[in-house]
Formats: sequence, C-alpha cells, structure tokens
Amino acid sequence: MNKYNVFEKQQKLKYNEQKICKDYLDIISDFKTLKKEREEKGLTQKQLSEISGISIKTIQAIEQNERNIDNSKLETLLNLSIALQCKISDLIENPKLKEKCKQARL
Repeated sequence: MNKYNVFEKQQKLKYNEQKICKDYLDIISDFKTLKKEREEKGLTQKQLSEISGISIKTIQAIEQNERNIDNSKLETLLNLSIALQCKISDLIENPKLKEKCKQARL
C-alpha cells in the first residue's frame, strides 16, 4: 500500500468519526424531546402520567432512553400529545418518521 492510499484511508476514517459524533449528538438531543415538551408545559412526570393515563414508569423510560418513543403504540402517542397539547410529530425522534407524521398532520 502506498502513502497516498494510507493518507486517503486516514481521511475517510477521520470523516466517518466526525459523522458518527455528529449523528450521536443529534440522537442524544432527540432523546430529550418528551422531557422538553413536558417541562415547557410545567408538568412533572407524575402530572403527565395522571393527565395522559400513561404510567409514570413508561414516561421515565422514554425520557431516560430506556424505551424508544418511536416504537410506542399510537394510543400512547395520542394520549401524550393530547396531554402536552402538541402534535405527535413534536414527540417523534426518528427524522423520517417525524416527517411522515408532519405530512399526515399528526
């Protein structure tokens, strides 16, 4: 392997590492979506649980990224969005799914 190939591979690796870091930071910021919405409304987890009918354990698991909100049942998403007075798309984390929800005006 010549020096040019080594340099090229190093540049690709560096680019991939930067992309992974950016993607990771984007994902981490998205995990806070439910918590952000809840706190903007001035609600505690317990209050949100009581209003939405969703267990406090489920809310905690979503906020702590132990459970992915994108895999939640539609009923759960509807109850949370009604309780928080926001659209379902405001709670969704996956960009592709979020866009589909926006197109459907959810």
